[in-house]
Amino acid sequence: MTNPTINITPLPILASNYLWLIRQDLHVWAVDPGDSVELCKYIKSEGLKLKGVLITHSHNDHVGGLEYLLQAYQVPVYAPRHPKIEALAASFFRAVDEGDKLQLFEGVEACVWHVPGHLDEHVAFIVNEADSDIDKKAAGPHLFCGDTLFSAGCGRMFAGPAELYLSSLLRLAALPDATKVYCAHEYTLANLEWALSLLPADAALLDKKRRVQDLLDKGLASLPSTIRDEKQANLFLRTDEKALRQILSKWHKLQLNSADEYFSVLRQHKDHWA
Repeated sequence: MTNPTINITPLPILASNYLWLIRQDLHVWAVDPGDSVELCKYIKSEGLKLKGVLITHSHNDHVGGLEYLLQAYQVPVYAPRHPKIEALAASFFRAVDEGDKLQLFEGVEACVWHVPGHLDEHVAFIVNEADSDIDKKAAGPHLFCGDTLFSAGCGRMFAGPAELYLSSLLRLAALPDATKVYCAHEYTLANLEWALSLLPADAALLDKKRRVQDLLDKGLASLPSTIRDEKQANLFLRTDEKALRQILSKWHKLQLNSADEYFSVLRQHKDHWA
């Protein structure tokens, strides 16, 4: 069962990013600080103590605020090995890789998964009580997945190959249905509009779009999503469906066979969608 003492807050930064804050009492961890000016203001205004930083990958909108942040707060930066991240974090850099576990707070642990595809080094942090076993589908972990998985979408395939990226997505999809998904961008509505251009009468997509539009109209974030929601309304997790495969084969104008071929074509379709 998820530790009830942690609070997770989105801090909007840049054009569409969320910098996620994992807070317990007056202590806080920051996830993917692409810009730290607002973060520093928030920490000061709330009287918080920054314990550390979690980084999912090396794109600038996830690490661009590190230098400014570390001038103000000398805290460890846990991130995958990458020259850019190591240079920005300098002596505060702490490498993480598949299977590592980090104690965020007493009784709250983050497990590291390597989820390549968007970028080679990309990792996800799965936060739960230290005693829970996510592989046994304990209820309600918190998934910080950067750009690997979006709500109703996924990140561009800069690394690949498609087979590897799809494997990363399906691994995340195998987490408990109640897992909350904290991705790094407010792309949900645009992703759903793209998905509906392929499956305009899909009930799950239409339902999620109504719910997301309602949240956005109220000035709220569309996130977090849940793994249950993503399995129902994320086409990148539905490439085994006959109707979607027929559409993709027609769009591609070639015979498609394997799951990774369908995933690759779906990603190409999203890349070319206006």
